[in-house]
Amino acid sequence: MRYCVPLLLALMGLGAATAQHGEPRLRVRVRPFEKVPAYQEVRLGQVADLQGPSAESVADLSLGRAPGPGRRRVVSRAAISRMLGAAGLDGEAVVVEGAAQLRLMGIGQRLDVERARQVLEQALRASLPGGRSGSSRPPGPGVPATASG
Repeated sequence: MRYCVPLLLALMGLGAATAQHGEPRLRVRVRPFEKVPAYQEVRLGQVADLQGPSAESVADLSLGRAPGPGRRRVVSRAAISRMLGAAGLDGEAVVVEGAAQLRLMGIGQRLDVERARQVLEQALRASLPGGRSGSSRPPGPGVPATASG
């Protein structure tokens, strides 16, 4: 019984603090996993559910670049909280919840340089008069396609 009074006072204080501060300006729910375009900038709005009056203003907050195709990168919830703090939103104004870690996977296709060169050469041969370029390599930048004599 003697523990009930301090517990009751503590709960009343918590209720008063909640009523005084109201709802947070921003609620961020971190997702556990997202596939993102390889090497592109990852924005908070892409990887987390945002709610509150400040949601729109932080949706474009950069979390850095996505990993390459098939590669993974982890961003912790604590790191997201620090980024929000650096952007001027921290403390009681922000609630960051959800997954403890966001795992990003870069999506895209690796470029086979040799195969791309072959396809480009075939296209150039097909588009040039007579179907031949006169050499096995296309002209480099700034070099005219035909020499004047």
